[in-house]
Amino acid sequence: MRRWGSRIDAARCRLVPVGLLTLLLAAAMMLGQAQGQAGADAEASRYRPGQVWSYRTRPQDQGSELIVVAIDHDPRLGTIVHVQLQGVFLAGPGAGPGAAPGRTTTIGHMPFSEAAIDRSVIALQRTAALPDFRDGYDKWRDAYDVGRAGIFTLAVDEAVDSVDQVQRR
Repeated sequence: MRRWGSRIDAARCRLVPVGLLTLLLAAAMMLGQAQGQAGADAEASRYRPGQVWSYRTRPQDQGSELIVVAIDHDPRLGTIVHVQLQGVFLAGPGAGPGAAPGRTTTIGHMPFSEAAIDRSVIALQRTAALPDFRDGYDKWRDAYDVGRAGIFTLAVDEAVDSVDQVQRR
């Protein structure tokens, strides 16, 4: 009888550490998933800060570039790709129909759904140093965090056209 008891105890000694190890690993994996979800989703994106892309532009914006400046993840909206557009042609504030030609400029920050960027980009051109975008991003982030800002789901050329139309008013 003593032998049988020894065997059970030995079996328990082997099972307890394996069971405990399994439990600890499962807990660590769940914790890691919760803490790293945004990073994992951003890593799953093909977009990276510093990438310079050609994109489908409006006719007047040919040659402009889209620069990825940041990637965020939102549980409701998914991956948010923050971009800067350099070389876009905007009419400027108050320029109504028939106004003098606009100017080529930079739009410092525009947040897009990843699907909108996917519909817009043509080819990765190069990787570059990040341009200054923090002021626009920080203002958007503050407004977004209190529910007063969103993201563009339009293709980039359509979003630029919308911005241009608003500036003409």
